[in-house]
Amino acid sequence: MSQVSLTYTRLLFWLIKEGDQDVLSQKPNVTTDLIGCIHMIDRLFTLISTHKEEFSKVAVYVVADYVDHVHQHTLLPAVKKALVSAVYKLLDISDKHVLAQLHTVLNQGVKEVVKGLYSDYLNFYKYTGRV
Repeated sequence: MSQVSLTYTRLLFWLIKEGDQDVLSQKPNVTTDLIGCIHMIDRLFTLISTHKEEFSKVAVYVVADYVDHVHQHTLLPAVKKALVSAVYKLLDISDKHVLAQLHTVLNQGVKEVVKGLYSDYLNFYKYTGRV
């Protein structure tokens, strides 16, 4: 995995760890700043999604790391909503073959989280052209 991907992963892990309900209950004044950081990573993932060819192979690993880490933490709903919006941008640039490969590699508990995330992505985020 490239150094760039490791940087995104490290930042994502930190946001998830700090967005945990138990952590934020001890530091309630940090929530708005944390959501602000998540919005900035959302903007970064928006920029990445404009370079599909360069980042399509790396994006699925960042999604896998996100799902694996979220599986271990209970996020505050506002934090989860902001993070999911950012991850959807990475799913936009991932093709079906890479997602199928990801699905075969993950363990069963994480597979269910990926399946739910991808289902929500298809139902609520991805543009299909239908009204």
